[in-house]
Amino acid sequence: MCGITGFLVTASNHQSPAVLQQDLAQATDSLLHRGPDAHAHWISDDRKCGLGHTRLAIQDLSPSGQQPMQSACGRYWMAFNGEVFNRLEILETLQVEQKELRGHSDTEVMLLAIARLGLEKAVTHFIGQFAFALWDDRDKRFFLVRDRLGIKPLYWSNQQGLITFGSELKSLLHYTGCSRALNTDAIANYLKLGYIPAPHSIYRGIQKQTPGTILSFNSDGSCQETPFWSMKEVVRHTGNSDKIVTLDEAVRAIEPILEDAVQKRMIADVELGAFLSGGLDSSLITALMQKNSTRPVRTFSIGFDQEGYNEAEHAKLIAQHLGTEHTELYVTEQDLLSEVSGLMKVYDEPFADSSQIPTKLLSRLTREHVTVALSGDGGDEVFAGYNRYLHLERIQQFQNRFPSALVRLGARALSHTPPSIANNLASVAFGRTKARQMDIGRRLLKTGRALAASGSGAAYDAIVTQWDDLLPEQPAGTNAIGDLHFSRDEALFQYLDTVTYLPDDILTKVDRASMAHALEVRVPFLDHRVIEKAWQIDTAVHLQKGTGKRVTREILYKHVPRELVERPKQGFAIPINQWLRNDLRDWANSLLTETDWHGAFGMNSNRIHQIWKKQLSGHTDAGDKLWTLLMLAEWQKQENRT
Repeated sequence: MCGITGFLVTASNHQSPAVLQQDLAQATDSLLHRGPDAHAHWISDDRKCGLGHTRLAIQDLSPSGQQPMQSACGRYWMAFNGEVFNRLEILETLQVEQKELRGHSDTEVMLLAIARLGLEKAVTHFIGQFAFALWDDRDKRFFLVRDRLGIKPLYWSNQQGLITFGSELKSLLHYTGCSRALNTDAIANYLKLGYIPAPHSIYRGIQKQTPGTILSFNSDGSCQETPFWSMKEVVRHTGNSDKIVTLDEAVRAIEPILEDAVQKRMIADVELGAFLSGGLDSSLITALMQKNSTRPVRTFSIGFDQEGYNEAEHAKLIAQHLGTEHTELYVTEQDLLSEVSGLMKVYDEPFADSSQIPTKLLSRLTREHVTVALSGDGGDEVFAGYNRYLHLERIQQFQNRFPSALVRLGARALSHTPPSIANNLASVAFGRTKARQMDIGRRLLKTGRALAASGSGAAYDAIVTQWDDLLPEQPAGTNAIGDLHFSRDEALFQYLDTVTYLPDDILTKVDRASMAHALEVRVPFLDHRVIEKAWQIDTAVHLQKGTGKRVTREILYKHVPRELVERPKQGFAIPINQWLRNDLRDWANSLLTETDWHGAFGMNSNRIHQIWKKQLSGHTDAGDKLWTLLMLAEWQKQENRT
């Protein structure tokens, strides 16, 4: 992995070449944490285009793999972040032998494919995770490309006749004239979701590039977006084809593709390992790695002493069964809390998935031993693993069985039951650990919202929404559905998670947390071939026997006994409600009571103070909602210091 940044000067920009060169150098330096092995920048002879690159050397550790890189024909220059894992297959397609190349980096092969096939055709051959900038020195055209699922980040801006781009927001802010004007639409969406969805960023003039697209820029700054892959087209295509309707057939279809995806992601010139939480997804990736390794795979997990939040014991049992070389680190509450103040330096904009903290600590631990780690991210979206897919079916059964007046009454009752009360009752009935895993309070609240919603799209919005009463106007529901039709609403939820929550929350969290420590994370479940095949499977197959991910469960059972993995879904959570009432109380109180919520963001300050008082008194468990506000307030503090 690497960091990339750069610029394209259009006809209306009049900045001096010296200023642009200085800006490019500073922007590149701001990404050194992503690529500590080397850094360089290049500017075209006509001073119109500049590319910056910081390198984390993974394939071809020699100088022949350094970037920005020029194609052998001399026409193209590239700055590339990520990995393309099928380098050898591409060479075979091009009928080129390795001895004809300068080195053995994937960057050189990508440039060769682009020169031979053209960019739009070449990118369809790339299997991997990538974001890159390409300068065509012959035709004076500039391109930005982001991978199919949005695994690797790419921000861009077109302001004052200067197009800039970067792997992280911080790099764009180093270019003279870049506006830091607040994006009010982004704030509204952030309150709703806990993250800022593409194409928005926290700044009005900077955008996230849509996954699976090519942006092409002419010398006058005009831009055209061309998709080369889209999840919508995958859904549309599989909706018109024969579905896989049996579990055995689904396993036979998925297993070889997933194993190949894992094998391809084990190619590296450096040491690699795997994140192992003890959950189904990371266990399956680790099992397939160990099957295809001649020595014990190195695995890593984080443990917590907090009851109900520790998966390290499960991970250790999986590691022992598979025979991996396992490393675990038990962290204290103080270890976790010490990370809070530095989160905005990692994420650059408000981001409120609190699992960002243990993810960052796990990345730090892993980087002490290896440079590359495989993870199970994406398994829930691709193979229907989230609890909400199962709950939706039960909600619909309730709606169909009872009169609408009774449904509305039930929705109102569930929506107004304080989560803390429900959780306390569950603790009495099931024990504290079991109750934590069940998370009854939050489930009841979301169930009430979904019952009250009209239509499956509205039900999805109701379930994912965190704050709906702080701004005068709420952002509109998702427009990602378009003209798509789904045979089951669970498939609709799965699709929406894949195109929104996955790239803008899960993958953002992992990229920033890992690259803060120069660790490359690879995600086999998000190989586009796996996704395309998985969507040929009927949703009912994924959800058989009242549990999700039936297909990947059956594959894992070939490697790991059922009893080691059959347990309630836990997630990578932290005890946020307890922290806010204790160790983080003073910090949170300062931010929540001293921030000018109405003046800065147009929010209902009284509502925020009311929720905070209820949180402190134990009358509600609103930790996740409050964390959203705390991360926004922390971002504003940092912005005001700049």
